[in-house]
Amino acid sequence: MSWSGTLTAQPTGYFSPGVVHWDSGWNIGLEREVESYDSATGTVTLAIPCPFAIQPADQFRIRRDYDQSWAMARDELKNGNNFRGEPYLPRANAADIQAPTPNQS
Repeated sequence: MSWSGTLTAQPTGYFSPGVVHWDSGWNIGLEREVESYDSATGTVTLAIPCPFAIQPADQFRIRRDYDQSWAMARDELKNGNNFRGEPYLPRANAADIQAPTPNQS
């Protein structure tokens, strides 16, 4: 499902991943995940359709979600030092683990 509306000028893909929350209309209180966003047309595509038709007067809030990538943490959120995803998880080596060696008897 997709619809076109007036959104703040953001680059294509800015709201993907993201969430739309309906504040009025037949879908009030409903949240849907954003599949894609096209800035040229202002079109937001939802991953799952709404149960009721979206009307021109319906009000909503749209927010961008964190995609859990190194690039987003480092460049956009300026939080690269706290990124704990692959491949930056700390690794243990055999000397630090201090695991018992198998019995050689």
